[in-house]
Amino acid sequence: RGRGGGRSTGYDQRSNERTYDKPYDPRYDQRSNERVSPGGGSYERRPRSDAFEARRLASDGMDNLYGVTPVLNALIANRRASFVELLVQERVGEGSSSKLTLSKDVSQIVDLAEKLGVAVSTVPKHDLNMLASNRPHQGVMLTASPLETENLAALPPAADSSQPPCWLVLDEVMDPQNLGALLRSACYLGAEGVVVCTKNSAALSAVVSKASAGALEITTIHSTRNMPRFLAQSVENGWRVVGTTLGQGSIPLRELEAKKEPTILVLGNEGHGLRTLVQRACSTLVNIEKMAMMAPSVPDEDSSDSNEGEFNEDDMRYSSASGRSAGVDSLNVAVTGGIILHHLLA
Repeated sequence: RGRGGGRSTGYDQRSNERTYDKPYDPRYDQRSNERVSPGGGSYERRPRSDAFEARRLASDGMDNLYGVTPVLNALIANRRASFVELLVQERVGEGSSSKLTLSKDVSQIVDLAEKLGVAVSTVPKHDLNMLASNRPHQGVMLTASPLETENLAALPPAADSSQPPCWLVLDEVMDPQNLGALLRSACYLGAEGVVVCTKNSAALSAVVSKASAGALEITTIHSTRNMPRFLAQSVENGWRVVGTTLGQGSIPLRELEAKKEPTILVLGNEGHGLRTLVQRACSTLVNIEKMAMMAPSVPDEDSSDSNEGEFNEDDMRYSSASGRSAGVDSLNVAVTGGIILHHLLA
């Protein structure tokens, strides 16, 4: 039997030992509610408290913001319709109600919550772990109403300025981690605003807020129902639309003139990139040149020694006899966005 109490997969990845050769250990039998402590003797799994269940039910339809910076920014910006409760991790062996036991940032969060009339409660770390799905909550969680996007049909003509504005537009970016990272870059580098698709985009969730380091809480997110039309109308209003693609017709990023005119940077989906109609609406297409040499591929088992892979000097890529290439041939959308935003705004 393996550590899970069921059928073994053969090996324990932590020790490389065969798990079915190990003695059965009831501490790891997840089917039973009984636990055995390392020193012997049994104890019961801690049941969820009534207070925890009440909080879990009350948070349905709400956002459980977690992490110091997202919670702090949410309270400072005060953009959400309502704040339900602030949960602070209790300190074992200390006066949990005393602010002297809290860090400077958490004390500031508690002070802001009390000024806004938000209920503040201390709870066990276990409860915070469960409510945050074991994500890094840093000892604080704020239950609040969700943020909504603001609909935007097109960008109006930009005012004359020595520093032309730049907007970040995301065409069906689905991963909340990517959306959060892009919001963080846009906020840090000084993008004027952010537009997402009304459908097929990551929700403005607590995960996005944490991934953005709280940038979501201080950035107004706009949305559009028809991305190609939004871009076409913005072009008519004097905006340059820069898209990204590795296909033909794109120019290296270093050739793109920055701070020339009001610019929209549009980034596509993690899997298929920009949709065809969105790509057609772009004024300019750019790519980030690949600088590193690809690693050699692993030869196929059925390939002969006389037909080994070869190196192509044109694209600096090793290819195996079967035509497969080893290496990385693109950047993550969040990394791409950060690089191009820096080029346009720095």
